[in-house]
Amino acid sequence: MRLRILFAFLSVLLCVKSALLAVDYGEEYTKAILIAPSVPLDVLLSADSKRKDVSGVSLTPVTGIRSDIQRSYGFHALSACIRNPSGCLTYVKPLLGKSPEDPAVDTFATVHPGVEIIPISARNSTGFRFQGTDFSVEEVVAMNFADIKRRALGKWNELSPNTYNVIDEIAISIPRYYTHSERRALIDAAEIAGLKVVALVDDGVSAAISYAQHREFSEEKQYHLIYDMGAGSTKATLISLSTVNDTLSLAVEGYGYDRSLGGHNFTAAIKEILVEKFLAQNIKISREEFTADARAMNKLWQAADKAKLVLSANTLTRVSSDNLYAERDFRCAVKRTEFEQRISEQIDSCSDPLETALGNFDLSKLQSVILAGGSTRVPAVQRRLTSYLGDAEKISRNINADEAVVFGLAMRGANLAGYKRRLIIDVLDRVEFEYSIASSETSNREVVIPSAAPVVGQLVHHNFTETAGKLDVILYEDENPFRSYSFDSALTLETCPDGLNYSGDFAVSKSGIVHLKSVRSLCYKEGSPVTTSKLSGNADFWGFKPLTQKQVKESVDRLSILDKHDEERIHREGIINSLEASLYEMRAYIEEEQVIQKGPEALVKKARKLVDELLSWLDENSLKSTSKEIQKKLDKIRHHKKRLDTYVQTPDEFLTLDKFIQLSNDSTTLMHELQDFMVTMSEDAMEMKESYDEFNLNFDETNAKLKLDKKEETETELKEVVEHINEFANIVKKLEEDPDQIKSKSRVELIDLREASLSAVEKLKSQMETLRTVHDLRIGYLRNQLRLAQKARVKKAMKEKAKRKEAEKEEAKKLEAKKEEAKKVEELTESQTLSSTPIESSTSTQQSHDEL
Repeated sequence: MRLRILFAFLSVLLCVKSALLAVDYGEEYTKAILIAPSVPLDVLLSADSKRKDVSGVSLTPVTGIRSDIQRSYGFHALSACIRNPSGCLTYVKPLLGKSPEDPAVDTFATVHPGVEIIPISARNSTGFRFQGTDFSVEEVVAMNFADIKRRALGKWNELSPNTYNVIDEIAISIPRYYTHSERRALIDAAEIAGLKVVALVDDGVSAAISYAQHREFSEEKQYHLIYDMGAGSTKATLISLSTVNDTLSLAVEGYGYDRSLGGHNFTAAIKEILVEKFLAQNIKISREEFTADARAMNKLWQAADKAKLVLSANTLTRVSSDNLYAERDFRCAVKRTEFEQRISEQIDSCSDPLETALGNFDLSKLQSVILAGGSTRVPAVQRRLTSYLGDAEKISRNINADEAVVFGLAMRGANLAGYKRRLIIDVLDRVEFEYSIASSETSNREVVIPSAAPVVGQLVHHNFTETAGKLDVILYEDENPFRSYSFDSALTLETCPDGLNYSGDFAVSKSGIVHLKSVRSLCYKEGSPVTTSKLSGNADFWGFKPLTQKQVKESVDRLSILDKHDEERIHREGIINSLEASLYEMRAYIEEEQVIQKGPEALVKKARKLVDELLSWLDENSLKSTSKEIQKKLDKIRHHKKRLDTYVQTPDEFLTLDKFIQLSNDSTTLMHELQDFMVTMSEDAMEMKESYDEFNLNFDETNAKLKLDKKEETETELKEVVEHINEFANIVKKLEEDPDQIKSKSRVELIDLREASLSAVEKLKSQMETLRTVHDLRIGYLRNQLRLAQKARVKKAMKEKAKRKEAEKEEAKKLEAKKEEAKKVEELTESQTLSSTPIESSTSTQQSHDEL
């Protein structure tokens, strides 16, 4: 039994498959790819079959049997934002790892009027309050990740239904300029969603991998620049590509960025144009009251975003919004020229990141500027880049600007996670910031890792200038302290007369997170280190504080409750939709001519009344009712529909005397089969009892110990069914004796008679099946117990036999020992007799006899 259980467990383990999610989490849109067995490598479609989804979630209050929150994702979230602006938690990425005083919070508030932003003082972080419930930014992002995970798992289960599939790892694209706090916050969000972060990968590197994977390179370096303008920022990454020892090598050579320049600037500019045009058409409405309307501002933002896309391909677009504000419709046209005039300052600064990334690089060696990110489609942006480069031929559009990052991320994430891939790319990655340390905020800092150092995924060794006593370390990211360490050492200059130094190892993770991994003290005596000991200490965060493990668990529990409520609500809404559909179907059905003709008038009338009652109930009480209550109503209407179907669809040929006779004979035959089987059950039981008696075992006691989940049919229930069948047989017999009686019965009466008989037959079949199952289980159990008793008896007999043999053996040993001892005494006597004198012989013999 144990071996079978172990084999079954191992079989399940062998069928378990895990996978990796690659998520390009953009400020405005998110793209994802699932890397898993049996799943094609392609972008995961959204709930409405789009290749990208809106980043964020919309919360909507749900009224009903309890206060609840409904979450909408993707493009459905945008629609919900218009209806309920206070729950519009889209585009929250800029708030990750930010304090309440950060300018990004004010920018978010401008784009999301109506959202209540709250400070989380204990962590120096930002959150949201909706319907009295607080959510951290990490929890909102985790909702997005969890939604992507659910959709990916659903797709995988469809393609591989016979395995237990698990998605537990994720690789996420980020801008290189992300700080330690932002990276930590993103990792916390993934952990809340039940995903382990394999790595946070620079989106410029990801786009470069996507560009390089289908091309060949020589040993000589090729230089390209990835220019990525997304919704919230612009990045320029100078990379080199070459092939060394059949391995593609990618190195980051330069980097520049603008955190505040992106597509949202362009959308905001068009939105401002639309505000001005609306106010010009409605001069009695003030700017203050119009811009204070969160619903109107959300509608205008979405209209402006669509207009921006159209103006990338056309010189004119028309904007239309019904009931925009104060029951006023809005219509206007926006020209590309007025749009470009409004964003002229932003366009002038488009080349700044590119200039920073290139530095003193010789432009003649630059082979191409590869455009990535949706905002690079704006014609004014492309013109500015061409003007800066002085050569339009260098502008390259040979990658998918929207999906290059996520495909490159999938390759990089798979390599870092240890997945076997045909193409291995050796990436030389760099940190963006300078990392330094100091013993206090006022002391001088020592550079540990210089800016742009190629140390991602490595350890950096450092010797501290502190020479004695307690070691305090503050770790800086550029000018900003973000973590502190305190180490105690028992060593002093007295115990180490020739010097006491400290050394440490700083780890740079694959995600670019820097931390002090270990510290050692070196004690010098007579000029040489004689004692080396690893120190233990305390670490703390400065400024923004990541979530603790306890806080992560609390977030997981809170979102699990929301997930459960979502499942319940979706199930409940499904039942409501089914009930509504069934009611309207029933209303149409009872008006059909064949139903009116063949259905019992009372039943049709009752069904019509039930439909009216339930439709009224649905309008007034469905929101306050439980799923169980709604399901009960649905079952009721379905039961009535089924009853009516019976009267309408039963063919007349089933209602003849011959058919009734056949049905009576079949039911009687079935009843006889039941009687025969019950005799067999009794015989089997008697035979089993005899076997038990043969071995002097208590049959009744063993039989009573068996507890079955299946309900055994009682004699009363069987008797009722048999009485129904006998009653039907008597009715049929009377019809045979007087065939004219069947003509006097209505169609409804005949159908009722037939259905009653069929129902009794079905019950009898069910009872017989239950009896067979119970009987087989009982006999099997009794046989097994008998075999066990037989084995136990044989084992006991063998044990007793072995015990007897052992006792006989022991007795034989004792007897043999007595014989040996007697023999020794006899030999001793003989030796004494031979060695004694004749005079003493008599005395010695007497003494020996006395001793014996």
